[in-house]
Amino acid sequence: MTPAFYYKYTKHSLETLQELQLKVTPPNALNDPFEFRPSIQAEMTRKKIEQLLQNDAELRKLHAQWRKEGCVWDFNEFTRQIKRDRESFIALILDGFQPKLAEYRRSYQDEVSKQFGVLCLSANCSSILMWSHYADSHKGAVLALDAKHSFFQDHAFDPVEYSDEKVFLDPTWDEQSKERQSYNRDVIRRKSVQWKYEDEIRALYRLDTCNKTIIGESTLYFVKIPAELFKKVVFGAKCSAGYREKVKSLAIQQKLNVQFEEVVLHEDQSELRFRPM
Repeated sequence: MTPAFYYKYTKHSLETLQELQLKVTPPNALNDPFEFRPSIQAEMTRKKIEQLLQNDAELRKLHAQWRKEGCVWDFNEFTRQIKRDRESFIALILDGFQPKLAEYRRSYQDEVSKQFGVLCLSANCSSILMWSHYADSHKGAVLALDAKHSFFQDHAFDPVEYSDEKVFLDPTWDEQSKERQSYNRDVIRRKSVQWKYEDEIRALYRLDTCNKTIIGESTLYFVKIPAELFKKVVFGAKCSAGYREKVKSLAIQQKLNVQFEEVVLHEDQSELRFRPM
C-alpha cells in the first residue's frame, strides 16, 4: 500500500523550496561505497564468442572497445578482418577476456556514474539516525511529499531491498535477456541490511535529463518537481527560530500549500513526536 507521504531529509530546505527541485546523485558520490558494485563474474567460451560474432549489436560494441584500444579499422573493415581470420580473433578474445573483466569490474561504478544518478527519499520521517545524518543533526528539516502524486508513478520509484548478498552480473549476458533486465532492476534497489533504518525509496535518472549546477570542480544534478508535491515541512528538534521563519516566509512567497510541524523530543523515551505549528 502506498503511504501518504515520502520524505526528504535535508539541510537545504530553503534552496529546495526556492528552486522546486531535488538532488540526483551519481552512484560514486553516494555515501555507500557498495552502490552499483555488483558481483561481476563471467566465463568466456568459444560458443559465447561464436554467438557474439553473429550478433550485430554485440559486434559493434566489441568494435567500439577495440577502437578505444587503438584499432584503426572502421566497422566494415573490422568485420571483413574477422571473416578472413576468425580463429585468430577468437583466440585474442579468449586470451584478453580475464584482464578486461578485471578492468570492467574496477571501473563499473564510475562508468555508470557518468550517465545515471539516483534520487533518494524515505518512507519514514521519525528516524533519529536519519535526522542526524541528513538533516544537519536535527537542525534541518524534512519535506513531506505527496506519495500518491503522478510524479512517483511517472518516474518508477521503488523501495530499496536490503540484503547483504550482492546482485550478480554476468557482462556476457545479452542486453535484452531476462537475466540482464532483472539485473537492471535489482542493482538500483539493492543495499546492505545495515542501511535498513533509512526505509528508502529511489528512482534512477539519466544525468543528461537533469538540471546541472557547477560549484568549483563539482557538478550537481537536480530534477524539477511540481510545487503541489510539497505537503508538509517538518522542522528538526534543534532547528533555530530564525531558520523556521525564513522557510515559512519562502513558502508563502512561493504560494506553497504546505503545513508546518515541529519535532518534539519525548520526555520518557528516545522517540520523536510531531506537533503542528
